[in-house]
Amino acid sequence: EELEASRSNEQKYIQELENANKELRSFTYIASHDLQEPLRNIKMFGNILMEREKEQLSEKGKQMLDKIALASTRMQKLIEGLLSFSRIQNYTDKLQNVDLNEVLAEIILAHDEDIQNGSLIVESTPLPIVNGIAFQLNQLFENIAGNAIKYSRPGIVTRLKISSELIKGASMPCAGAEPEKNYYRIGFTDQGIGFEQKYALRIFEIFQRLHGTNEYSGT
Repeated sequence: EELEASRSNEQKYIQELENANKELRSFTYIASHDLQEPLRNIKMFGNILMEREKEQLSEKGKQMLDKIALASTRMQKLIEGLLSFSRIQNYTDKLQNVDLNEVLAEIILAHDEDIQNGSLIVESTPLPIVNGIAFQLNQLFENIAGNAIKYSRPGIVTRLKISSELIKGASMPCAGAEPEKNYYRIGFTDQGIGFEQKYALRIFEIFQRLHGTNEYSGT
């Protein structure tokens, strides 16, 4: 009876957690959309005021308008980040075979200008076909490639190397891997600024940053 009661309570807590997560995702999506319209108005009227009344404004007034514009742009980026996060959380596509070579080809095409001007070099071994969600894998590759460019060292060409190998779960440095199961490990290597290991978990929390917005863009 005690075991049955424990299982019942566990299922109850799991269901409550799932409901809370659904409500949080819905709140994030709705709040982000509802914030868009007033923010657009703030930016629009600020731009109109700067264009039409610029000559009438004092230097301090112009500086304050500039700060409003910067704050509005920052808030726009945060809203876009919330929407992206919400879309990832609500993505319910079924798993399918995804050719990572095709995913990489899309990323290379998106950064063609950086490659053509010599600021980015991408090298890759043949990548496997995996069972996953194409949208999420594409976003993962794009974020990693984008970070390699953004956090590159000044004066050094960004060289992004991508590799793949098949390994046993016992060699995986992450919890939950089954020791005898085979996994593909995809490696991304660049020579960017890096980060101290003590921040390794923090940088994957939503909207956590190690640098100020004046140093590097993004959320």
